[in-house]
Amino acid sequence: MIPERRCIIVTPFFPPSGMPPAHRARLFARHLPTFGWTPIIVTVDPRDREEAAEPELEATVPAGTRVERVRAWPARLTRRFGIGDLALRALPALAARAIRVARETPDPVVLLIVPPWYALWLAPLLRRWANARVVVDYVDPWRIAATGTFKSRVAAWVAARTEGWSLRAVRGLFAVSDPIVADVRARFPQVNGIPGGAAPYGFDESDLTLIADDPRRPEAATSDQGTRARLTDGTRRLVYVGALSDAQLPVLATLLDAMVLLRDRDPVAGGRLRLELFGTTYAAPERAVARASALVVARGLDALVYEHPMRVPYVRALSLGAGADANLILGDTTVYYAASKLMPVLAARRPVVAVVRDATEPAILLRRLGCRGLVCYGTAGGASLGTVVLGIASVLDDLLHDRLPVMMVDFRADASLQSRTAERMTGSLADVLERVGGDQRPGAPVATAVERQAS
Repeated sequence: MIPERRCIIVTPFFPPSGMPPAHRARLFARHLPTFGWTPIIVTVDPRDREEAAEPELEATVPAGTRVERVRAWPARLTRRFGIGDLALRALPALAARAIRVARETPDPVVLLIVPPWYALWLAPLLRRWANARVVVDYVDPWRIAATGTFKSRVAAWVAARTEGWSLRAVRGLFAVSDPIVADVRARFPQVNGIPGGAAPYGFDESDLTLIADDPRRPEAATSDQGTRARLTDGTRRLVYVGALSDAQLPVLATLLDAMVLLRDRDPVAGGRLRLELFGTTYAAPERAVARASALVVARGLDALVYEHPMRVPYVRALSLGAGADANLILGDTTVYYAASKLMPVLAARRPVVAVVRDATEPAILLRRLGCRGLVCYGTAGGASLGTVVLGIASVLDDLLHDRLPVMMVDFRADASLQSRTAERMTGSLADVLERVGGDQRPGAPVATAVERQAS
């Protein structure tokens, strides 16, 4: 029998939040017991978060999961002083509760999910006051560009000077991709000797039940043949759901250049393509500003591109993917890009257009799956963004003329997809937790998560 061990997951975002770290945390909470770990969640009270609540997600958290909620300083007050980050607003309360829970837990292991990156400041406190073994899960690396504003310069200065200090108290590294772990080790050699691992965003097929009765989901989306939902005028909808980072904007610009090329070649056919961008910013609704408008207007594509900058709920995002003529995966200029929406896009069983950097994990997976809509830049041969416009235009033309096949994938039969399930993702984390120590006796061999599951 596997002895009970507890993993304290500290994450400001947790259902009913639908932010990316909340999904990571809820899936860990669902599957950690499979590997002998009982999750305890320390999070922020939903009343103090700014994003819209998604109550449907609470049903995906296993009944009986212990969730400790703390209050944060109200954003309406802290924003007067230029502070809106949830981790900063809740830091004292998160620290006090996490330390208390860790002290009550034998041989405590704590997982910090970042961003929000200021949660990393909890690591030294947990190590000092609770003797906890701390593991950090990097959903994104803590790299802040000083763009010229006072606030960005301060944020960049704080990141550069406190990340390494925080990591001195960390005993394990985890991330959504191996390059992120490698980047952290290169910047902070003091963590080179600690256990590390990575797993991309996991997906649970059971999440699809959340849209089974969604009236907004077109009947075509349920077809085994992947029949596309078409408008009567032959318009094809290319849908992207997710935030647009600064590093993604050059890639989006290249896609828009391909749309211009397609329109100039054949105004009638090019005019039938609609690019729809949803949830392009994580900002609260009253502060959401369109991210793509300047690029769109500069190319005269106002009539062909629609942007809804406010973040869309997770269930709505699944419905949008299921009803699209094709779904868009948009990479960025970094080497550690990991598409958080890739698995839901594949689960939608629609055609896929993917413009991603070569050798990144999404590019490798999509190539292995035979994605006909894949266009890669940054290849070993030197293909830059500017050189792939023609290739993107060709893929878009295939979409307009129904030559782009549906991505029909089998999550259970395909080994490359099994590695991206929520259970596999959690198993990879469990391996790191066990190597960090957990309940292992000093000098005893550490069993892998799979071995422990088998026992």
